[in-house]
Amino acid sequence: MANWYAYNGFGDPLLASSYRLMPVKPLCVNGCHMCAILLDESAPIPSDLSSVLGYIYNALATCMAQPAPPSKAYVYMIEL
Repeated sequence: MANWYAYNGFGDPLLASSYRLMPVKPLCVNGCHMCAILLDESAPIPSDLSSVLGYIYNALATCMAQPAPPSKAYVYMIEL
């Protein structure tokens, strides 16, 4: 089952402790700041972000959701 995790806005975006489970899909998509990630995890807080680390790096570098369309995005960004 896939779960959405919202970035807390101040922690390291590469650490699982910087995310919290959210019940709905976020409205953000593109921007230059982390917004949320989608993970196939059932734990309240993901214990391992290694499956999306490459997407997080690419999202931070390009200010675009990753992976790029037409693939389903797993890392969402926001413009503040």
